[in-house]
Amino acid sequence: SVSASKRKDLQSLVRLLNQKFGDLQALQRALHTLQNPKAPLDERRLALASLVSQHHADLLPALNGLLTGPLQIDAIRAHGTFNETRIPTTLLEHYPQADANARRAILETLATRKAFALALVTALEAKTVLKQDIPAYVARNLHGLLGKTFSDVYGEPLAVAGDKATLIASYKKKLGSSAFSKADASAGRAVFERTCAACHTLYDSGAKLGPELTGSNRADQDYILLNIIDPSFDVPDAYRMVTITKTDGQVLAGMVQNEDDTKLTISMVGINTIVAKAEIKKRAPSAISLMPEGLLTTLTDKDFFNLIKYLQTSKQVELPK
Repeated sequence: SVSASKRKDLQSLVRLLNQKFGDLQALQRALHTLQNPKAPLDERRLALASLVSQHHADLLPALNGLLTGPLQIDAIRAHGTFNETRIPTTLLEHYPQADANARRAILETLATRKAFALALVTALEAKTVLKQDIPAYVARNLHGLLGKTFSDVYGEPLAVAGDKATLIASYKKKLGSSAFSKADASAGRAVFERTCAACHTLYDSGAKLGPELTGSNRADQDYILLNIIDPSFDVPDAYRMVTITKTDGQVLAGMVQNEDDTKLTISMVGINTIVAKAEIKKRAPSAISLMPEGLLTTLTDKDFFNLIKYLQTSKQVELPK
């Protein structure tokens, strides 16, 4: 039979199909594979994806054991598929020891449900999570979920001067100062990776959620400032944001990449998620870009200068040592 085949690709396909159709033994095998540290990492990741799609009852306890190790990011994001009150506490307990990528995944996951977001506000108040740790796009999602409850603690994440031309002029004036002449492109690359690379690619480094920047008009300071300060000024339809509210209360904000009669794929920062249309309670398209306003307000002048210096480079530079 096919399942007895020595071809691992066919065996994996059979297992996946069995899991998709709810075969109990197949799901138990997937759980065993997931928890087996000696199993190949790609097989463990495939097992996790199938268990998430089936909302397997035993998955959540197993996820807690994966919050350290090679599947850490996958396990963090998988927590967002469960509407369980203990999840924010579990994720926030791992936050202090997590690296930058894992911290970002935790914050993104906590910004997908109202109850999770409230726990994050409590962590902000206690300063176990710092305001500067929250990326601008995550702050926007949290504000959308909680409104004043979030802004009372964090501030207004979407607050940008109404006269954007004046704001652009003020930043342009800063770039004409002697301080900008001392900017460090290498340090700017580190700022880019922290604030921009989750969505944009430059010199083959970064994600592909937003437009590719390598071939853009980056030598022009006016072009750079306009697109950072007013990202919705001339945004292509492909990069406009859609907010999906599921019947279980989960909120997903991103771009629809693929869609058919029964499902769609929404691309968010760091992850693509397939959503069955039967699970969609509300779908709200937006006229604005997925990229939030207010990015520059989160940066010090030094980081701003270094970032612009890096964006204006004509070839890749090394990260700081």
